[in-house]
Amino acid sequence: MGYSIAAPCQNVKLRDKMHKFLQEHYRPWTVIRGGDQEERYATLPEKDGLSYHQGKCYIGFDYGVIGGGEREHVYTVVRWVALKIGKTNPWTKLPYYVYDGHETVNLLTEGDSKPDHSTIDVLGVPRQTPGSFKIRGVWALLRTLAVYDEEDALDVIRAEMQRLDDLWEAQ
Repeated sequence: MGYSIAAPCQNVKLRDKMHKFLQEHYRPWTVIRGGDQEERYATLPEKDGLSYHQGKCYIGFDYGVIGGGEREHVYTVVRWVALKIGKTNPWTKLPYYVYDGHETVNLLTEGDSKPDHSTIDVLGVPRQTPGSFKIRGVWALLRTLAVYDEEDALDVIRAEMQRLDDLWEAQ
């Protein structure tokens, strides 16, 4: 498809449990927003066969050039998986995900002492902080979502992630 994003998992047993869970409960952005299933730009969650993550213990997505809510939804699911069952970076001790097989992105949550532009909440949803990148005074992420006419996307994603989180915790 073009790009991959994945959360390395602590072990195969947890990976398989999460993958089974996502097969049953994950909903693509097009389903959440009521769009055409054929217009999806990302795969369903995968545990093997990603373009840039073959042979590793992970859960992730392949995706094409996407933006707006669908991109944020896919990234949020991966961040949530990393928070739930992911490995921690041995140097920073933070959970992380991997972009295109080599770029490691550490996850800072609201409780971390030094929030930055990539701070997320406990569901993996991006949070605006004083360090967030802005364009003409507007959080860049919101500006991007506005281009896709999806200013409410983060609220929709947060509600969907809360649904998944509640189901995961109820197991």
